[in-house]
Amino acid sequence: MRAVRKRDGRPEPSLFDKIGGIKVLRRITSAFYDKVYAHPWLSKMFVAIDKDHIASQQAEFMQGALGGPKIYCGKKPAVAHPHIEISHKSFDLRQELLRQTLVELRIDREIAERWLAMDEAFRGRLVKGAAGCQKRFFTDRIVYEPR
Repeated sequence: MRAVRKRDGRPEPSLFDKIGGIKVLRRITSAFYDKVYAHPWLSKMFVAIDKDHIASQQAEFMQGALGGPKIYCGKKPAVAHPHIEISHKSFDLRQELLRQTLVELRIDREIAERWLAMDEAFRGRLVKGAAGCQKRFFTDRIVYEPR
């Protein structure tokens, strides 16, 4: 992908550069997952997942998505979550917690809207009922949305 250039020929900074780099992304994802893990029922979907690990992976994923170096080497979201029941309600809640985090940390509106739009783009690949869940590995357990 070619860099977007200003009229004077200099490259336009990426959203990754505008947000402040990986340090800021790590602060955002850490604060976001603090909210997720503190939520009374959404947290139950993350019981077997280390919070620092998932926050770090999300920061690396967003680094590439926002135009920074592509260093994320984890699974794509749809491949990583086939064993987790995710409803529109839980997706909406997760997205609201992300929106709150971006506002609280005073992230530039353009960047926040872009981030939320990218997040929304995954809805169709992630939302599914219990019947649509399948194990990734023999040892996996299906994670059902808390009722």
